[in-house]
Amino acid sequence: MANLSIEHIDDFLSSDKFLDGLHPQWGEGYLGVQQFRWNIVDSLGVGLRSHLVVSLKASLDRPTVSLIVLGHPIYRLDVVPDSEEKGNPPWAAALGLPNYVNGTHTHPWYANKGHVAKNWDKTLPCREPISQKLSELEHVIAHVAETLGITMTNEQRVVYLPNQGRFIN
Repeated sequence: MANLSIEHIDDFLSSDKFLDGLHPQWGEGYLGVQQFRWNIVDSLGVGLRSHLVVSLKASLDRPTVSLIVLGHPIYRLDVVPDSEEKGNPPWAAALGLPNYVNGTHTHPWYANKGHVAKNWDKTLPCREPISQKLSELEHVIAHVAETLGITMTNEQRVVYLPNQGRFIN
């Protein structure tokens, strides 16, 4: 896994993968955001140089979960209020996605693959709304893991906020 390519990402997404260990420790990230990185391993426990980054703003009510492979973001889920509207790039319409997305949404690989192949600039500008209401942080992480084919154990499904209880929307 020395070089990242579109084929490498596609292979990674179709492979068997697992979260490594229990909930990692929270730490302070960029601009005071609380976050942790959860490594991803293959079926033999070998690290795949990939991880989920779980981030929370200071208010602890708007989680973001990103999949990073070899330092490159390839998927993200943002929990935001239904009143928050974000625009999609013009080419999103060709993928059947709306011009604007309100509320919780993902930045899926299939919708951003062409952009990444052209630019490799670590942005995922295309958004897809999700209808599922995600009310607790462990549900957000489980949703991302299921969407991306990452196996989680029952013990890994228990996730706590830094110095607090569970996330409630």
